[in-house]
Amino acid sequence: MAVTPDLAGFFAAGKTLRQFFGDTIVFNVPAAPTWPAGTRINPDTGEPYNAMAVSTSPEFTQVTITASVILKEASPLRPQADSMFVAAGLMSGMDIILDVDNDDYPTVQDATDFAYATKNYHVEEFKPFEMANVIYRWLIYGKER
Repeated sequence: MAVTPDLAGFFAAGKTLRQFFGDTIVFNVPAAPTWPAGTRINPDTGEPYNAMAVSTSPEFTQVTITASVILKEASPLRPQADSMFVAAGLMSGMDIILDVDNDDYPTVQDATDFAYATKNYHVEEFKPFEMANVIYRWLIYGKER
């Protein structure tokens, strides 16, 4: 008897898992600048001709989503990220990984940092996960600030 995989069911189960057991994550996404009325904008750069012009919009927009959290702090004896010496000098690994639903990704894809459990993290990398040519989740790697 041939077994037909239920990919839609698998994707739905992952989404449900994140919704019921995930944590609230607050991302800071850079906001599109708005300029005072009458500010002349350079069409090539999208910036004002006047370098002294000050944007009237907030620097960031906060976006809240629910995501599963994968902590690198698996042992109390190793509470920090992996560190190693390489040609560039002392390098440090990731501190946290977020499992984000593909539906939430477009709202946070431009984020530069996020907050979780009273700590702030810098977004280091986004990696898509795909099965049968369908991206169904993203892993977001963060480094504690």
